Amino acid sequence: MLGDAERLQALCDAAGVVDATVTQHTGTMRFSSIADLVATERACVWTRGGLLDDAQFARPLAE
Repeated sequence: MLGDAERLQALCDAAGVVDATVTQHTGTMRFSSIADLVATERACVWTRGGLLDDAQFARPLAE
């Protein structure tokens, strides 16, 4: 949902967020370790952080 720029803009408009601008950036992210990747994903509720449970986050660390 929040990866859809038009929908995110509509949500901002509906919420009364004045002068909101949605900008998409394409690029590559690199992490120094799997632990850093997992920590970042856990912190982002709009990505996997809002979807996965503790056991699912533990799996890549165990691998």
